[in-house]
Amino acid sequence: MKTNDFKNTINQAKEFAGGLAGGEMLIEDQDEVIAMLEELRDRKRDQLAQFASQVLVSGGELTAQEAKMEVDSMASTPCND
Repeated sequence: MKTNDFKNTINQAKEFAGGLAGGEMLIEDQDEVIAMLEELRDRKRDQLAQFASQVLVSGGELTAQEAKMEVDSMASTPCND
């Protein structure tokens, strides 16, 4: 589930909950809503865990010489303030 899909599902759940009259939900209906929210929470946790486990890929690691050259070129670049 993508982030926008998740947001839309949460918004839909809020709309449904907002339309309910206070104190008129049956226990079975309450349990169903709780189960739906727990499922959404679990899916979001899974997404976050998957995202956190991804390795960011860059253009490659710099050797010590390349890093020194990068620093040297930054130091010699004039500042245009």
